[in-house]
Amino acid sequence: MAPMSSPPPGLVVGIVREPKTIKLVLAGELDLAAAPAFERQLEEILGEDARSVTIDLQDLRFLDSAGLRALLVAHRRLTDSGRELLLAPGPRAVQRLFELTRTDRIFRFVA
Repeated sequence: MAPMSSPPPGLVVGIVREPKTIKLVLAGELDLAAAPAFERQLEEILGEDARSVTIDLQDLRFLDSAGLRALLVAHRRLTDSGRELLLAPGPRAVQRLFELTRTDRIFRFVA
């Protein structure tokens, strides 16, 4: 797994490329400070020929509304281009935000 370009100190993003799929592994905090850098990194991914993108939230300690918005934008952009976004669930505190906002009904979570 190779790190991507410099995200804010609170967020570390690793990337794994496989044929037709890309996996982003997030660690730390996806919040107001980190969301713009995450969106720029995602923009790089969207230019690649992947049929699906999986974002692994397992090591994410914190997700706020700005981070959730970044994930929703990623979902929309990928589905609009005929691709799929999958999320590997995060810790309970992270998953709770999806439940409270009912966005757990929008995203497809995979083990």
